[in-house]
Amino acid sequence: MLGTHIDQLSQGHFQQQLSLELGLSHVGKAAIHLSSLEDLLFNAGCSDALICSYNNTVYLKFDRSASSADKAISSAMADIKQAGLSIGSIEEGGVASMAEMANRARLTRAAINNYSKSVRGPGTFPEPLFGLTSGSPYIQLTRSCPVATPTRQDRSQAS
Repeated sequence: MLGTHIDQLSQGHFQQQLSLELGLSHVGKAAIHLSSLEDLLFNAGCSDALICSYNNTVYLKFDRSASSADKAISSAMADIKQAGLSIGSIEEGGVASMAEMANRARLTRAAINNYSKSVRGPGTFPEPLFGLTSGSPYIQLTRSCPVATPTRQDRSQAS
């Protein structure tokens, strides 16, 4: 079993769990009932999303498995668009180890360690949430961006 996971990892088939929130545009003001919205989203592939609402703003909390954060976000966006809905914002959340952060940022573990100790960067690296005594601290991830910001893929397709 372990050999299978190592093979999957070396071939890029390893899946990671990503927590993210996607805000929907114009749904809170529309005459869509949450029960019909739930069916619409489920049928479009959003079975891993929790529908939330706050002050006429409807957003989805996803726990999506994918080989990368970009693929998880892209697939969630595609599912929402398949349901005929518009996305207003994206926020990535959850926790990650320093090794996972290095992998996602495509940096070395040493570089992330230097950022965490303020040897590099502006000194605003987030404090660990837990895992201090084990030597493998976990950091709270928060990355928020408006959907209007083009991704690398959008920029390459525009060329």
